[in-house]
Amino acid sequence: MKKTSIRLVLALGLFATTFGACKKDKDGNGVEITKENLVGTYKLTKAKYTMPIVGEMDYLALMDDCEKDDTYTLKADFSATKNDVGTKCNPVGNASITWTLAEQTIMVDTYGGKIKSFDGTTLTIEGSESQQGMTVSYSIVFVKQ
Repeated sequence: MKKTSIRLVLALGLFATTFGACKKDKDGNGVEITKENLVGTYKLTKAKYTMPIVGEMDYLALMDDCEKDDTYTLKADFSATKNDVGTKCNPVGNASITWTLAEQTIMVDTYGGKIKSFDGTTLTIEGSESQQGMTVSYSIVFVKQ
């Protein structure tokens, strides 16, 4: 009886150590948030800001048409490019930029925040910041091309 109890405790300990200690860096859709999985070319498809008194604003609607079709190419070395595709801006808006990833937080050029979800194609970023004494929250969506 004593051997069985010891084996059971050891087995449970081994199980808990093996499976309980694993930290998965995944969102609810099962795609790991890693540099390798995020590398690719994206288009900004949504940028909404919510401010006190003003309410929700569609930042994409305020952008010039020549900026709305731009793409962002994220590379494995954390370099990136902003590509002026489709309707060209004057001057052309191509640029070398950077991106960062720290756990669940990403920054692509000037867009950044906590990764709310990533399904391998759609990357949703949310965050908030304080501006002139008020908190502004935002939701940004990039879609892999």
